[in-house]
Amino acid sequence: MEALQVEFATVAEQQSKKLVAAHERFSALLDAQHFQVVYPVLPMDLLGVYILLPE
Repeated sequence: MEALQVEFATVAEQQSKKLVAAHERFSALLDAQHFQVVYPVLPMDLLGVYILLPE
């Protein structure tokens, strides 16, 4: 898992930017002010590992 920390950090950053963009679109509809609401907390916690096997 140590070797994947860079990739995990990249995914976390991309997802936080997507969430901020979605919030800004929503706020624009309500004439709200621009602000950033999401910061990724790194390193990410590992919640599960899935191994998919064909039947």
